[in-house]
Amino acid sequence: MSVRSIEAMKSLSILPILILALPLITSCSGGSTENKFVNDAEPATPSSVQEAAPWQELEAATPPWPNDSDLAEVQVSEPSNTLRFMVDTKHLSIGKDQIVRYTLVVKSPSGAENVSFEGIRCTLNGAFKVYAYGSGNSFKPAPEADWRPVGKSGPESYRDDLWRHHFCVRRSTTPRPLKEVIRSLKTGVAGRDDTQLMAD
Repeated sequence: MSVRSIEAMKSLSILPILILALPLITSCSGGSTENKFVNDAEPATPSSVQEAAPWQELEAATPPWPNDSDLAEVQVSEPSNTLRFMVDTKHLSIGKDQIVRYTLVVKSPSGAENVSFEGIRCTLNGAFKVYAYGSGNSFKPAPEADWRPVGKSGPESYRDDLWRHHFCVRRSTTPRPLKEVIRSLKTGVAGRDDTQLMAD
């Protein structure tokens, strides 16, 4: 057998090895072949999932002056409080912004009255805002009205009772249906033994 024939046979014997190694050589080369394993620009979140719009407070008109016949007294849990707190159930409202707005009448043992138009948000710890104060059968906007945490004790803890027992769904950030809120205020049931009490 000639030397040329032997060299040809050697070339044919290494051909399968070169064929198997070709993909590895191609992937490691710096050529123009695109690497299909590189992360593409497709977002990780499906396009059908959209971020929730930020919460925005809506404008609310001041309600009419309350009538005594529409007032429901709130049974407060602060034992040392000698004031009486009443909510106008006729003009109580729940806005599309999820704010419970109500007129509050506070009566002292001497008969003096304070009237205010307020709002409560059903956040996890409760937040309130005083929109206007009443005087002479009319409301005047409160100066620098802003949202503040609901007080848990003291003379203004009635807001905690409203937030916890009457206005908001237990362990949620949504208000109860309006009819249920009004029923709760009128009967006083939710203030003591309702199963939907808010948690601390």
